Parts: sequence; C-alpha cells; structure tokens
Amino acid sequence: MLKLYQYQKRSLYLYSLPDLIGVAHVKCWLLIFLNQKKFIEIADKKFVLYEADYPRNRNLVTPTQKFDNDNLKNKYRVSSFPTVIIVDKDGILLGKMKGYNLMRNSTYHFTFIDSVLKKV
Repeated sequence: MLKLYQYQKRSLYLYSLPDLIGVAHVKCWLLIFLNQKKFIEIADKKFVLYEADYPRNRNLVTPTQKFDNDNLKNKYRVSSFPTVIIVDKDGILLGKMKGYNLMRNSTYHFTFIDSVLKKV
C-alpha cells in the first residue's frame, strides 16, 4: 500500500489518462502545469506528489501501482480526469478539483491550491 502519509508535508495526487486518444490535450495541460516555476516552488516546499495514471495499455503500470491507484481513486471518489486532490499527512481530504482549462491556463488550479493552503 502507498505510504505517503509518513511525510509531514501534504500530499497532492494527480489523476490522468496518459495514452487515450482525444485526451492528449489533458496530458499536455498536466505537463505545462507541473513544469511551471510557481508549481515547482510550491510543490517542493508543501507537497509530496503522486501521479496516478490509468493507461489503456495496462502493461505500463505495475500491479502494485494499479492497486495503489485504484485504492486512492475509490477512497477520494475520483470520477473524472484530470483530478487534483490535496490531502494532509494523515490522508484527510483537504481539497479536490476536477477538470482543466482548454486554453491550458492553470490560474484556477493555482487559486485552488492557494485556497487549500490558506485553510490549513
């Protein structure tokens, strides 16, 4: 089972479907979001990151990864992709955001992250 809760940082989970035709723009948005200087600075100080991929080619993830991904998906009720989830060190849900901006603008994701960090 995934052991992210041992850290004192919050965990940020990213759920995506990396290889499905028609959702390449989602993966592109995710790469843009993850590589922004602002995100890197926040993540380095505040989060332990975990990206849960659900590839069409099941051989791309190990059975252990699939097990962990499915458990987290069920625990936090992930029903659409992409979904960003922030939990505290004990696994308590602090915030969840579904979707992305078609223009690949991550402003509303940063607003979401900032709002969660202000609450804790």
